[in-house]
Amino acid sequence: MARLKPLPLRIDGRWIDAAAHADVHPGGRWLLEYARGRDVTAIFHAIHMFREERAAAALAKLPEMPESQLKLPSKAGLARSQLAQEGDALQGPFVFSLAEEDHENTPSQPIRSKLRSELQAMLRRRFANREAMKATPQHWVQTGVAAVATLACWFGWLQGSVLLTLLLPFVHWVLAAHTCHEATHGALSSSARVNFWMQFTAHPIMFK
Repeated sequence: MARLKPLPLRIDGRWIDAAAHADVHPGGRWLLEYARGRDVTAIFHAIHMFREERAAAALAKLPEMPESQLKLPSKAGLARSQLAQEGDALQGPFVFSLAEEDHENTPSQPIRSKLRSELQAMLRRRFANREAMKATPQHWVQTGVAAVATLACWFGWLQGSVLLTLLLPFVHWVLAAHTCHEATHGALSSSARVNFWMQFTAHPIMFK
């Protein structure tokens, strides 16, 4: 059996290898691959707020990676091109850094707080289970209507229709508003594959 390529993630100050968990991750492998080499402490605790115990149990089973095995950046705030010059160094604990700062003495925001506890309680009151947090049938109908309208506007643009061309950005925005944000957070569908592909509904008009 081929050895899995390590998938390092930094959570709560330690590096873990998520390679063995990637294919069974409810959000899909692609989300973990996107986070490769990053400090995902804040987003890990935010996204798994509803099912915190289950996420913590899965995390506890993953092997820890010694920092000495990782190719970390020489300093904080390096751009992707600079990381490439350092031999494809990981972004390490400085993923959100935009400039050189005193990271060692900069306190991070506390994960545990009264606000977080209140939000967690509100989520559990609002949603009975994981499936209840996904798109409703009504949402999917609205998404379908928006998709058909978007395709019609693109067709009109190709045909030289001024009206449909003017409507295109607004109609396409409605489609993206129903899909892209939730899909990128794994919250649109229970299927990781659906979430992966639906994030691209914002292209090409929403991104360069």
